[in-house]
Amino acid sequence: MNKLNEYTKQGIALRKYFFESIGEQLFAERRKRGHTLSMTAHQTNITEKFVDKAECGVGKSRWTILALLLKHYKKQLTITLTDIKKE
Repeated sequence: MNKLNEYTKQGIALRKYFFESIGEQLFAERRKRGHTLSMTAHQTNITEKFVDKAECGVGKSRWTILALLLKHYKKQLTITLTDIKKE
């Protein structure tokens, strides 16, 4: 396998991990507040389908939906770099 394909695979895996992690946190935030999927959809004017997909980290990355949900929960996204554990 050439280097480009290897980096592409790594990028795809990172993207999947990134959006799944954010989705888990969005789901936890909604549940912490005692909101149902339909309540959150109504309050944000985002369809239940898109809120659910964002929480599951699936489908196309929709940065606008992520931004609206973060604003709704009065949260911000922070990214930190951490050291890779040696195996």
